[in-house]
Amino acid sequence: MTGVSTIRRVPTSTVMARRRGAGRAAPWKFVLAGLLVTAGLAASIQVAGEVTQLRSEIQTLRAACDEMAARQAVLAVTWNTETSRQRIMRRAERELGLVCPEEPGPILVARMVRPTTGSEVLARDRTVAGVPSALAGERP
Repeated sequence: MTGVSTIRRVPTSTVMARRRGAGRAAPWKFVLAGLLVTAGLAASIQVAGEVTQLRSEIQTLRAACDEMAARQAVLAVTWNTETSRQRIMRRAERELGLVCPEEPGPILVARMVRPTTGSEVLARDRTVAGVPSALAGERP
């Protein structure tokens, strides 16, 4: 044995030549690794929290969408019921006193004629096809 192996008490078969301090890591490397691990864990916790929140919001939106689809179905049934031919015929008979024929066809509706005053008759006579007489070339 040599003097080096007896001082360090290391067997000669495992001793190799190396620089001083090459076997020890600097303390700042451990601090940097610890900070990186801490930052990674914090980021993963933040992302997990946001994912959980977004999943609950998606569930709420899906429930609202299902509720709106149900309301739309009820509205469609109500619309179809209110606009059916039988319902319209009953309302026309009840509210307006109209009689609907069984066969579809043109329906004539008579307007109620109101009595006209003398000034309305004069004003109507002075127009030609809806154009006032001054514009039609006549003198008043």
